[in-house]
Amino acid sequence: MSTHHYQVLIDEVCRFHGIVPTGDLAHGAHIVVAGVALTLLPSEDAHSLMLFCDFGEPPWQWRAEVLQRVLESNLFMFSADSPHFSMDHESGRVMLLERLVASHINADGLLAKLERYAQHALRWQSSFLQL
Repeated sequence: MSTHHYQVLIDEVCRFHGIVPTGDLAHGAHIVVAGVALTLLPSEDAHSLMLFCDFGEPPWQWRAEVLQRVLESNLFMFSADSPHFSMDHESGRVMLLERLVASHINADGLLAKLERYAQHALRWQSSFLQL
């Protein structure tokens, strides 16, 4: 994704929907939606954008089981250009990652995806309260 296209897309999302990003947008837009941290980065190739959604840290008492379920989810979600889960080795937090094709993205669609992923993250976090 060209830097200009990326910048215009992020500016539109922020302007039209009242989101205030933090940091230098050229190196990544850090956005909080419904209390969930999301990061958008321009990809090294000119045709895509990387999306990272912070699902949070799995509780230590169920860590092995939670991480096994996360890996199982990757199996069911596996397809070309589908999101997948990973773990940030520095923070220990579970992240949902997705590579988005630039020609398929507009500001409204991107915001809808950010909101949907934030809601998934909140449901995932609250599910530990029921254990």
